[in-house]
Amino acid sequence: MESFVEAMTVILNGFNQPFTVYGFTLSWYDIWLWSIVGAIAAVFIGRMLS
Repeated sequence: MESFVEAMTVILNGFNQPFTVYGFTLSWYDIWLWSIVGAIAAVFIGRMLS
């Protein structure tokens, strides 16, 4: 079980490693976070319009 936890820690830490695309520094965690925020905003705006 300890080796599984260590492997998952390495994988999850990899999502937080920054990378640069066209001069913007991102991480997979940032992309996931802003996708969730965008989805919530889209639902809120969609319900306001209907």
